[in-house]
Amino acid sequence: MATDRALLHFPVLSRADFLFFRLLGPGLGNLLFPMYRAFQAQRLEGGQLVFPQFFQWKPGPWLRREKDARAYGDLFRHRTPQEVLLHAKAVALRLSGHAERLRVQEGLGRHFHDLDAAHQATFKQWLVDHYRHREALMQELASISAQDICVHIRRGDFAAATTAAAQQGTMNYQIPDEWYVDAVRVARQSAPGARVRVFTDAHTLEPALMAALGADEVDASPNALHSMLRMSAHGTIVTSRSSFSLWAAYLGSGQAIVHRDFDLGRYMPDHAIRVIRC
Repeated sequence: MATDRALLHFPVLSRADFLFFRLLGPGLGNLLFPMYRAFQAQRLEGGQLVFPQFFQWKPGPWLRREKDARAYGDLFRHRTPQEVLLHAKAVALRLSGHAERLRVQEGLGRHFHDLDAAHQATFKQWLVDHYRHREALMQELASISAQDICVHIRRGDFAAATTAAAQQGTMNYQIPDEWYVDAVRVARQSAPGARVRVFTDAHTLEPALMAALGADEVDASPNALHSMLRMSAHGTIVTSRSSFSLWAAYLGSGQAIVHRDFDLGRYMPDHAIRVIRC
């Protein structure tokens, strides 16, 4: 039996993991599922959490000329030599089959159903403490009121909402602009003086949409984690049909406005976040 110190909790973010970079890999929202599961397992079982390599290369976002290339090399501080060695040890243990000394977390699992909310605050603090631009982030968070509204509009690689799958309540489909306008109107009923910040992966948004939303600003965060943590500070998050939106709501303490056709229970247990259907 391995001692607590010898036990390693390894979040596998890509199968093609070369220590200093990874090939392919999902978006940040989906990467956080194995990360959180490894984090909570380390808290429960003891041992050491492996700080994985987040930098990845995937051609899709480049070919689609997306706003975010999703390389994630600028999210966290540089790892120490000891952290890189621990990562290398975890990879070696996995290849050698010494499962008794390694706890591997890989893939989406059952999304938020696998996550223990008891570790929510400490996991968020881990993200903040390891974030590369922590000081700038903290200054920006201080300027966000608990009454403020954030609107997350996903475009990019999301399919149009007119397809049959979009009506089945699954993720990764766009929501019509009119719904966002209605959702902001609902949010303003309880916070009439709130500022509205728009978070989007679109290069530009139509001026008419921005005017209808009453948007005060469009987020200009340097990377996806910065955006997610800023979103989590808002009192109301108007969500897209994405794990990114749900992570922002899960890490925050506000309410989430969710599209009425979105099957939230498929991804998240009841009462994990405060929800308003619209």
